[in-house]
Amino acid sequence: MTYHRQRPLCQIESYMDNSKLFLSFQLSDIDQSILKLEQDLLRTAQWLCENHLLINPDKTKFLLLGTRRMLSRLSEDLSMSFLGEKLKPSKSAKDLGVLLDPLLTYDHHITSIVSSSFSMLSQIKRVKKSFDKETLQLLIESVVFSKMLCCSSVWSNTAAQNINKIRSVRNFACKIITNSKKSDHVTPLLRHLNWLPVREQLQYRDSILAFKCINGTAPQYLSSKFKKR
Repeated sequence: MTYHRQRPLCQIESYMDNSKLFLSFQLSDIDQSILKLEQDLLRTAQWLCENHLLINPDKTKFLLLGTRRMLSRLSEDLSMSFLGEKLKPSKSAKDLGVLLDPLLTYDHHITSIVSSSFSMLSQIKRVKKSFDKETLQLLIESVVFSKMLCCSSVWSNTAAQNINKIRSVRNFACKIITNSKKSDHVTPLLRHLNWLPVREQLQYRDSILAFKCINGTAPQYLSSKFKKR
């Protein structure tokens, strides 16, 4: 997906096959762009019917991406027609496991994964006495952290308040593994587990991905985006 900071970007997401339509346009061309998207959606629905597939307009999302200033200039009555239903701009939409919001702050995504991570950690805490320390650490890193940090290269530039939410999950997991009290200082415990601070770990993951892309060990669709100079 190419995101042009100067222009709002429309995303249509279909519930059936997770297909998407993207269109970048100038704010002054929004009426023509909405009409073009409606025509594309109608052709998509016709193709699905011809191939004996169904599409639910109630679960089709319409997402506008842009700067706060540009989005504030849009009409409150803005909508798109699809199979007799009016699609209003959505506050979030999921794309490949990442919850996107109109300003690309990833607030919804971070809130969702933090809530899920705390839930999993609470369940693990109840049975932690059944595991030794090494197994418990392996379980948390593979089950909780792998899900929490999934697609981190997309949302790693999020605001500091969201990074603090991720940090709170790491601290909770650390105290579960080390069997520490709530009042114990967490910094030496993190060093004992050889865990990087959250911001540094996100940079480390991005650096590894960039290294693989430059050296051709990443998928081609990512490696092709890098140009050596």
